[in-house]
Amino acid sequence: MSLSQSRLVLLAGLMAVLAACAPEPGPPPTSRDSQLTGSIWRVEDINREGIMDYAFLTMDFNTDGRIYGDAGCNTYGGSYKLSSNGGIIFGKLEVTEKLCQAEALMLQEQRFLDALSSADHYEYNEFGALVLMGPEGKSVLALPVD
Repeated sequence: MSLSQSRLVLLAGLMAVLAACAPEPGPPPTSRDSQLTGSIWRVEDINREGIMDYAFLTMDFNTDGRIYGDAGCNTYGGSYKLSSNGGIIFGKLEVTEKLCQAEALMLQEQRFLDALSSADHYEYNEFGALVLMGPEGKSVLALPVD
């Protein structure tokens, strides 16, 4: 076998190894998924009880199945999976452990994280707001920042 043939065999073997290591492609994103991952969302309501005017809570759904954001005092991150018909499941959310000055802000943050982690489906309302919903009436309503 010549040197160039050896290189071709080596290259073919390397390409086969790389192809075996590549993640399996998931289902193609839907326009619903693209809307979710195409914006950073600012939370405007938790459990239909409103939020404090000065609070800044965000959700950033990445296309790699990760969510990140600001919970009002702490930042958080975790995983999520989408299913057909607007289903969504969150993995365990990791949260920084800063102590907020205002106890009310800490309580609101906990309400938000509870509602977010228990959400099991999502939809968009007539104004384009994202609504995450879960059992017992828990919900998060958010508007796109951009």
